[in-house]
Amino acid sequence: MLTNTIKLSFGAVILLGSLMFVGIASAATWTNAEFGGNTEVYGNPSANKDVTLRIIVPAGEAVEYVETDIVSDGLAPVCHKVGGNSGLEEGTHSVKLPIKLPPLPGFYDLEVDGVGIFGAIRAVDCEDTSATHSTDSFSSVIRVIPTSANADLSGEGETGIVASLLAQIDALLKKIAALEEKLTNPPAPTKPAFCATRVSYNGSNAWAAQAWLLASGFHAPFNAIGVYAPTGNWLGKSIEASAQADLACK
Repeated sequence: MLTNTIKLSFGAVILLGSLMFVGIASAATWTNAEFGGNTEVYGNPSANKDVTLRIIVPAGEAVEYVETDIVSDGLAPVCHKVGGNSGLEEGTHSVKLPIKLPPLPGFYDLEVDGVGIFGAIRAVDCEDTSATHSTDSFSSVIRVIPTSANADLSGEGETGIVASLLAQIDALLKKIAALEEKLTNPPAPTKPAFCATRVSYNGSNAWAAQAWLLASGFHAPFNAIGVYAPTGNWLGKSIEASAQADLACK
């Protein structure tokens, strides 16, 4: 009788130990959080964004709910149902969830918690204390920028800083194109104002042509030989001064 009692007691210990072992499951692991292909997200206050979470669920565990919490944003965590009726079971999964950026500018951490019970029993919600919880945190992956600091931060996968940089590059390329156009097709040079009244020598107007040359700044050849007024004689110095005028008004 004593022997049977010992056997029953020993069996109960083994059964209890087995149940305890089954009840202890290794937690799921979160490997990364992505925002449109980026490891961080920029946005205006209270903007709506999406985060894609990568989670590895080990054997004997399920993740039925995912709770997202932006630390210090003053708002309550958000609970999301994932994976259908059975949740996410053994394997690697990507879960895309909506998040709302904090109302104030700054850098924020994103905390996530996977909640689930493996088997026939279902978890109630993200606060179910009887479920297995798999928590992790992604530091400073959320940056909120005042609306006035950047006019366009809505494009998924393209931050406002990138959009601003692309706009600057586009403006620079346009300036380069305009400069290349000027170099290829330079504008006609602007002629001096005196060219509009040019009096060229025609064989019979030596006095008038000399008067124009002297008045328009081409007096040096004349002054070199002591001439300061028209003479009516079209000689070497007149020809020299006229050539200078032709070059200036070309």
